[in-house]
Amino acid sequence: MATKIEQILRYMSKRIDIPTFRYIEEKGSLISDEKPMSKLLDDLGLNIEPDDYVLVRYLLNEKRGENIRNKVAHGLLD
Repeated sequence: MATKIEQILRYMSKRIDIPTFRYIEEKGSLISDEKPMSKLLDDLGLNIEPDDYVLVRYLLNEKRGENIRNKVAHGLLD
């Protein structure tokens, strides 16, 4: 479910014209890279309810919180 929520947040961002990627200079070239979840949430923060923003950030991406997205991605859930 955590990966689906991330997919939904990226979809929402695209729908309201918030880029889900960024450009990074690497070895003298610009490459595009998907924004990290923390940056995407920061960009979305002004467009969603403050309580929802805090909840999503706490559940999915905060080291002080549940950080479910990271735990799922790295197989750290029991």
